[in-house]
Parts: sequence; C-alpha cells; structure tokens
Amino acid sequence: PKSVYIIEFSEAVTYYENDFNSPTSDFVGLGFEVKLETDFSSEAIHSVHPYTDNTNNSYMLKVPIILSEDVTKIKYKDVAIVEPGDPGSVYGDEDFWDYVVVEGSKDGINWTEIEDGYDAGSQTQWLSTYNSGGSGTEDMYVEQELDLHNAFETGDTVILRFRLYTDAAVTSWGWAIDDLEIVNSGESINETNITSDKITVYPNPSNGVF
Repeated sequence: PKSVYIIEFSEAVTYYENDFNSPTSDFVGLGFEVKLETDFSSEAIHSVHPYTDNTNNSYMLKVPIILSEDVTKIKYKDVAIVEPGDPGSVYGDEDFWDYVVVEGSKDGINWTEIEDGYDAGSQTQWLSTYNSGGSGTEDMYVEQELDLHNAFETGDTVILRFRLYTDAAVTSWGWAIDDLEIVNSGESINETNITSDKITVYPNPSNGVF
C-alpha cells in the first residue's frame, strides 16, 4: 500500500520570523527537529547529530512568502559542520561532497537554490571543528542573508526549505539554524510588527530628512 501525506499550508505572508523559543508547527520534514542541544542555550532547528551518510533531508516552512518589488531577504544564523569538498571545488561539482542549501519553490515540486550551497569549508572555525571531529556550538553561529530575488520575481508566492545533502562517504556533526527572519525591505510601518504605540523621530525639528 502507498501512503499519502497531506501538508496544510498557512496563508501567504510578506513577513515571517521565528526564534524557535516557543513551540512551532510551521515546519515539516525529515532529519530535522526544533530542539535544545548540548552547548546551545536556546532551541533551534537541528539536523540529526551526527547526520547519516547518503541522505537528502529537508525541513520546509509551511508559511508561503510573497515577494514584493523590493528586496526580499532571508536572514538567519547557522552552524554547518558538514564534510567539505575537495580543495578548489565549488557548489555543483561532483567533489563538493556534503552541503547545506536554502531552496524555494512555487509549486512544491520544482526547487531552486536561493544562493549556492555551502559546507564547513565556508568558515574557518567550522572547518577547524570538522577537521578535529568536533561538534557545533552556539559560539560558532554565523549570520546569513539571502535575497529571494536571486531566484524568483516580484509577485511570486514561494515556499522555502532548508536541505542537507550527504554523500555515501564521510559523516560529521550537521546543521543548526536559528533566528529566522524573512522580510521585504520596502514594507511600510503598517506591514511590520510594531510593538510600541510611540515612534521617536530624529532630529526634531527637522528639514524633512529623518
């Protein structure tokens, strides 16, 4: 018998954020979980640690994102201790080996990388930890910023996923992702989350430039 999985998506939005410190049902996928790990002070998305060989696991955001005419950025911080490619290899080469990548899709079937995938070789501290057989820690977080307009156009409604690809050879610690924010840079004040009923304008009085 065949199994059919039905995924219920939320209403599309132009802005999304999640610090993963509260329970969330916004994601679905295999090989990932929102949890608290050793050497991390708060919950985050974590792959299996250590990850297994020969897998292609992903974690999909069930909240579609609408691209505005302005820059639509994906911001997050992560630690990716995954097998680096051979010296001189780049994403897409056969000898790039394991990698992590953020992808988008308009139909849930055809996926496009927002920017090139990367591995432990993209950061000196990550590579050193990989070479020593160590584990990722909170102080290894690196801020990432991707532009959705690299792969999609204004008006597109896109679903996103984080994907960890591993080959059949070497394994390592894995991937952790925290403080996810997706924002259209041209959003008005009414479209963003304002928690205060007062806005300070500087300078005051002004010549019209604030």
